[in-house]
Amino acid sequence: MAAADGSHAFVLASLVPVRAALPFGGYVQVEGAYPFGDAVQVRVVLPALLRATAFVRIPGWADEASIDGKPAPNGTLVAVPCVGTSTLLVALNPTVRTQAGWGVVSDPADPGRPPTNALTVSRGPLLFALHPAERRRVVKTYDDALPGRPLAVGCGISNP
Repeated sequence: MAAADGSHAFVLASLVPVRAALPFGGYVQVEGAYPFGDAVQVRVVLPALLRATAFVRIPGWADEASIDGKPAPNGTLVAVPCVGTSTLLVALNPTVRTQAGWGVVSDPADPGRPPTNALTVSRGPLLFALHPAERRRVVKTYDDALPGRPLAVGCGISNP
């Protein structure tokens, strides 16, 4: 892709560790522990005298992200000029969010009963869920309504 000034450009849409060749020469390498780590190092290596613009996607959940220490608005593509060998430090700084008091109604026979009070913790792209012990109750079985299958092997249903 070409940037507004006519130079080469590319979009870094994901920050997972990767090394990829650029179509106009050179390569981009992303190092880090994303999505389990908060920061990644992006190394852009371009052929001599070639300029390019890296458009780095900042996820919507990264409220306090920065690129090389400068604030980067979340939910945007941030343009970063690159010449020769450039190294970018992308820090996402995710906010830890919790949500409680939701979940499925534990007893369909009693719809007025409050939710199961499940708890979620989200940290950037990761969602952790803690759910209370589940209580299962079989309301009706349909074993006696199944059709006979004389050629079925090992299904555990006998043909009457």
